[in-house]
Amino acid sequence: MSEDAFQMFADKTIRGLQKEAAQKFTASLAQYSKWIMVDGERRRIFSVEPEKQNQFFEKLVRGAYYLAFREPACGQIVTASPQFYSGLDYKTLAENLGPLLNDSSVMTEYACPNPDIFRFRFGREGTPPKQAAAIVMLFYGSVEILGLVTPSPTEQ
Repeated sequence: MSEDAFQMFADKTIRGLQKEAAQKFTASLAQYSKWIMVDGERRRIFSVEPEKQNQFFEKLVRGAYYLAFREPACGQIVTASPQFYSGLDYKTLAENLGPLLNDSSVMTEYACPNPDIFRFRFGREGTPPKQAAAIVMLFYGSVEILGLVTPSPTEQ
């Protein structure tokens, strides 16, 4: 961890965790968690309240984007996952985007410290303000979430 990242963690994150809202959030986590076994190790997983799911996935995409590109994601975030969103034609989505999202000349695998728990690929095309990015996240080797970062209508 860089000194800047550590300082930001110490200043903002730790301070934020001491707030009353954070304490209530932490207390509520237990009701949405359970223990599972991953490669012989006991791990805690968390479920996400359906009404907060989109916000949660957007935060994951924004965090992965920042790790990948070292800058905040600007624009609209759209997420999709066959495990969480029904009603989307995933077959057509896979046929159209699949080759691009699996092309190593477009997408780069991020070196995550625990790829059996979480890993992601990322790619970006175009030039600002007409730039789009894709983040493909994989949790526990089976839960996949696609995040697209597209320009806001006012940025086009």
